[in-house]
Amino acid sequence: MELSKIIQLLDMYCLPHLAEKWDNVGLLVEPSPPHHVNKVLLTNDLTEQVIDEAIAEKTGLIISYHPPIFSPLKRITQQHWKQRIVVRCLENRIAVFSPHTGLDAKVGGINDWLLEPLAVKSKANLSRSSAVSQTLAQLTVVMGENFTEFVLSTGVNVCTTNIQSDVSVTSAVVTCPESELKRTMDVMEELKIPLVSLNTIQKTDGEGCGRLVTLQFPVHLRAVIAAYKKFLNLEHLTVALGRDKTLEGLYANVPEFELTTLLLHDTVNYTYLKMDEMQVPDCAL
Repeated sequence: MELSKIIQLLDMYCLPHLAEKWDNVGLLVEPSPPHHVNKVLLTNDLTEQVIDEAIAEKTGLIISYHPPIFSPLKRITQQHWKQRIVVRCLENRIAVFSPHTGLDAKVGGINDWLLEPLAVKSKANLSRSSAVSQTLAQLTVVMGENFTEFVLSTGVNVCTTNIQSDVSVTSAVVTCPESELKRTMDVMEELKIPLVSLNTIQKTDGEGCGRLVTLQFPVHLRAVIAAYKKFLNLEHLTVALGRDKTLEGLYANVPEFELTTLLLHDTVNYTYLKMDEMQVPDCAL
C-alpha cells in the first residue's frame, strides 16, 4: 500500500489533532514519493537496534509510539544517535510515524485501555482536547476487500478494539457524525459493505489527556499491582509509594493514590502510571 494511504488511515485512527501542544506526532520521516510499504514495524521507542531490525526485515514504515524526533534538529550528522536514526531511515527509505498523545487522548485509546484492569464506576478527562457535543452514528460492518477504500472515502472513525471475528466474517465498529450517516450508507452500498447493526450514541465529553477515575469499590494497592502484572504480562513491577501509603492501603478512586507511582517494566520498555491528581503524565490513569 502507498504510504500516503497508510498515513490517512493512521491519522483517522490515531487522531494527531488531539495531541498535546508540546508533542510531536504524525508522519515524522518521509522518503521521496512514491513510497510503497510492504512491511510495518511497531515499536515503543525507535532506537538504533530497532533500525537494525527494520532494515534487516526490509520494513517500509516504522510506527514508534514515542516520537524519535522531539526537539528541533539543527543538523543531521553522525554525532548523535537520534540524528543517525534519521539518516539511516532516509538512506533505507523507511518512513516513521508516531501517534503518542493523540492516541492517548482519544476515546478508546491508550488512557482508556490502561483502565481495563480496574472496576471503574465513573471517569472524567483531566483536560479536554475537543468538547463539542454531538450525536454519532455507530455502525457495525463486515470487513471485506473494500473496507480500506470505505474508510478512506468516508473518513469514519474505526474502533479497532471492537474488531471481532468468527468462523466466516470479521466485523468492525465504525462511527461518524449523524449528519454524515446518509453519505456513509451510500458509500457502503456502492462498495457492497454489509451492515450488521446501527445505533445512535450521544458524545458529550470530548477526548482529552489523562483520566480521573472513581472505582466501583475500594481496592488494595497490592491487588492493583497484581492486576496490572497480569494485564500487561509483566513479571516485575516496581512501586514507589507516596507519603504514608502502604501496599495494603485501600483506595476508592485514582486521586487517592496521590504520589504513589507504578513503574511497569520489562527488560526494555517502561510505562509510568502515576496516580496523582496534581501531576499526571500522558499515559496516566
